[in-house]
Amino acid sequence: MDERTKRLLGVAALVAMFATATARAIDVRGADDSASDAEAAVRAASQAYVEALARGDADAIAAMWTTDGVYVDAAGQEFVARELAHREFDRGEAAEKHPLAKPAAVKSTIRLLDDNVALEEGTADTEELAGGGQPAVQFSAVWVREGNDWRLDHLREHVVEATPKKSPLDELSWFVGNWVAHGADVDAELSVRWSDDRHFLLQHFTVRRAGHNAIGAEQRIGWDPADEVIRSWSFHSDGGFSEGQWSRHDDAWVVATAGVLPDGHHTSATSFWVPEGEDVCWFKLHRGSVDDAEAAALTLKFERIKN
Repeated sequence: MDERTKRLLGVAALVAMFATATARAIDVRGADDSASDAEAAVRAASQAYVEALARGDADAIAAMWTTDGVYVDAAGQEFVARELAHREFDRGEAAEKHPLAKPAAVKSTIRLLDDNVALEEGTADTEELAGGGQPAVQFSAVWVREGNDWRLDHLREHVVEATPKKSPLDELSWFVGNWVAHGADVDAELSVRWSDDRHFLLQHFTVRRAGHNAIGAEQRIGWDPADEVIRSWSFHSDGGFSEGQWSRHDDAWVVATAGVLPDGHHTSATSFWVPEGEDVCWFKLHRGSVDDAEAAALTLKFERIKN
């Protein structure tokens, strides 16, 4: 299915949602019984239209439009809707080939311009529409009464760029970059970047101690929506691994971790990451243990490597 067809499907789904949404503000001139009946008729027409789309019934889809009904996409391209329906939909095609995803949120108004014309206007978050990843969309739809039937005469979409949702991980964006630390008997290198989908921070670090083999580790930091906390999962090159829970206290990030060494011993630690300006951060291992035996504390000053 091409993008034009998806747009038509999306618009149709929204029209139905506009007509059936419960949280709507209705502004109808002369709010009397006839106006309520007209609104109910528009709702029924919208539902019938969506059902025809779900069946892939080109004849039924076309019949829901006036003879000269026009669909205008967000780019301003105009299409004679009946011709578009016959061109893009195969008669009797299986419904699953034309998925109608539900908008995440819809707000709309309906106004009767006269006894035979109704105007619907609304905004929808189309994140869940077919294809996904779409920005918010505004629509206006003109319905006209022909005999006893309500038909679409004009349908136009307007794309509104959605405000990006803020992730709890954004508070750690200062962490992104390459860092290096030099201590009395330990050197460390650290790199942090976003995953391609920006759902995780990916960390790679290498620690070199005098008289010991270098140890590397991969860490993934992400948001746990169930417990609403930031967690990290680390996997070390020597076979050990650990899980951490992050919390912010003023400017410091406190990480409580528990893990297993390659020999099976259990470890726990509380450490701190404290940024100092844009190009310096401190790592402090405040308290650590291996099978309840106290481990040595460690403090490292990391400096950002500038390209």
